Amino acid sequence: IIIWDAVKGTKVHQLDAHKGPVTSINFTEDRMLMISCSKDMTAKLWTMDDEYQLVRSFETDRPLNDAAISPLYNAEKDPKYHILMGGGQDAKDVTTTAGSSGKFEAILWNMVFGEEIGSVKGHFGPMNTLAWRRDGKGFVTGGEDGYVRVHHWDKDYFTSKKFE
Repeated sequence: IIIWDAVKGTKVHQLDAHKGPVTSINFTEDRMLMISCSKDMTAKLWTMDDEYQLVRSFETDRPLNDAAISPLYNAEKDPKYHILMGGGQDAKDVTTTAGSSGKFEAILWNMVFGEEIGSVKGHFGPMNTLAWRRDGKGFVTGGEDGYVRVHHWDKDYFTSKKFE
């Protein structure tokens, strides 16, 4: 991943981020954090200050196509330090396995503890893109199965200790 100065057009910094192709990068709204993900089955959280430091690496059991940081990570009341990730088995191999073994779920991770919190099923093929709602009350996913799925968190997401 190369960081450029948009005004001068010069290279500012280069991150040796992943061992495989980088499939997505996303930033927090305040541009203080960046998440990158890759076909190497990892997502990495970076600071975007002058240091560009790796905060945490998340190792998954699937190739990743997209990852995003919750817009509630810096909420004054009840912040949600969560990351959504999605991907799955390559499309060329999908017909040879059951949908359950293709790893097509959206997975939710705690970005502080580096633990998977849970997953949300929905797609029958690799998930290509995902995005949080700006209010953090849900997310949207798009997959190679041709569907765009809109997910809404239930009340437990905001009240259960499991999701702190």
